[in-house]
Amino acid sequence: MTAIQPTRWGAPAIITTATLWGTTGVAAVLIPQENPVAVGAASVGVGGIILGLISLKAVLKSFRTRGATRYILLGALGLMMYMPLFYVSVSLTGAALGTIISIGSGPLFAGLLEWVVDGKRVTITWTAAMLVTVAGAGILLAAREDHGTGDAAGLVPGIVAGLVAGITYALYAFATGRLIQPCANRPEGMAHRTVVAAIQGTAALPMLGLLAFTGENTFTTPVWAVLLYLAVIPTALGHTLFAFGLGRMKASTATLYTVLEPVVATVLAVLIIGEAFRPEGWFGFPLVIAGLVLVNVAPTKRRPKPASAETALPAGQPAGTRAAS
Repeated sequence: MTAIQPTRWGAPAIITTATLWGTTGVAAVLIPQENPVAVGAASVGVGGIILGLISLKAVLKSFRTRGATRYILLGALGLMMYMPLFYVSVSLTGAALGTIISIGSGPLFAGLLEWVVDGKRVTITWTAAMLVTVAGAGILLAAREDHGTGDAAGLVPGIVAGLVAGITYALYAFATGRLIQPCANRPEGMAHRTVVAAIQGTAALPMLGLLAFTGENTFTTPVWAVLLYLAVIPTALGHTLFAFGLGRMKASTATLYTVLEPVVATVLAVLIIGEAFRPEGWFGFPLVIAGLVLVNVAPTKRRPKPASAETALPAGQPAGTRAAS
């Protein structure tokens, strides 16, 4: 049994997650013959099967844990919807706009969700940090000269798809955090590895079905090797670290850290595949860093609502310990 450590290791875990997720764009460039939707389906499908089988006993037990099943299903639904919606947004609006809408809106929707469900109002500091960070990421992405085939006809549907992707990503983060954090139904919370394995494992079979309909080139070389990398490293390992971080911070803060993903993707695109990048884009880097520093400055304490069966117990409360991760 280990007591919750609210933020000590949470930030490094989420930053590592964003770094791993940032490699997916360069990896996808290596297999342009594969349907982008199939890439997302394979990542979640294969990665989920791996995680589910490794922790099969714990996953089956998690469905018998009081109050856990609905959050597992909510998290799986959010994850399954996010992947195709993200790629649809990118294909309709272009890489830069689609990415910043889908990823940049995630922290906003996560904050609103916590406000509506838990009564946790976002602070002025968090709001300022979100605006600065997303603005920096937007400048970076706008400076990349790979705006895809987005046209005026697909702009509005693409923006809508990106916003819905942000909502589903926030749902996934919210459900994961709810399962990990202690509450009256689960005084010790659930181990982060069990949570991510349960959610990913539940999402795996439907996503493998989607892959069967969209992955025409999946088993050709080098497609299968790249898909295996995406499934094991950014998906299985990345989401495990993401869940670990969610056990130590709010979903709204964790999703804000993942805005580092397009920063990493931009750096790799420029350095590895020689993508064109306008000089003014480098102004985005200090903005992203400034926003992430700001979110850690002078945190404001909130007065929590009365504890309920599904309200997370305050971090560090003597009775609030969780299963060792």
